Amino acid sequence: LGPRYIEPAPTRLEDVHQVSDFKTPIIMLLTPGADPTSQLEELAKKKGVKIYPVSMGEGQEPHARKAVDTAMEEGAWSLLQNCHLGLNFMNNMEDDLRKAHEEKSVD
Repeated sequence: LGPRYIEPAPTRLEDVHQVSDFKTPIIMLLTPGADPTSQLEELAKKKGVKIYPVSMGEGQEPHARKAVDTAMEEGAWSLLQNCHLGLNFMNNMEDDLRKAHEEKSVD
């Protein structure tokens, strides 16, 4: 197939931000060794947005829930890392976000 299919394509977070909206989470599947945290922090600073980071793992689901809820309330961003360590939380994320959006629409 060639290098085009095996080498990761560079992503500019500014470009991703420009085509995103407040109702749709941005999900990045990273290759080993990739860590866009510093780029994300730089973009947040440039946009004047606070980030609530949580590294998923044992006992982190309540912190992740609070980070997501607080970010939605404040118009901030939540950054959930190592999501493979919080699969129960991630399995419910889509329904939780949909429910939160529906509740906001009713208000």
